[in-house]
Amino acid sequence: SKCDALANYIKRNIPDASIKPLKEKADEAILEEDLELDEYDMVISAVGNHNFNRWLNEYVMSKQLKVPIIYA
Repeated sequence: SKCDALANYIKRNIPDASIKPLKEKADEAILEEDLELDEYDMVISAVGNHNFNRWLNEYVMSKQLKVPIIYA
C-alpha cells in the first residue's frame, strides 16, 4: 500500500526516523481519539483526497495543534 511504501522509503533514507503508518481511516481515528496528532513531530497526509486534506487542515487549526503536516 501507499503508506507502507512511503514508510519504507523514509526508513531507508532516514534510518533514525520513527514511522507509524496508519492503515485505518484517518478521520475516524482522529475523531475517535485513537490518534492524537500532537503526539507526533510531523504528519504526512498521503491519502490523495483534497476534501480530507482540507478537513485535516481545518481540524488542526481549530484545535490549535502545532504539528507540521506534509500533504503528498
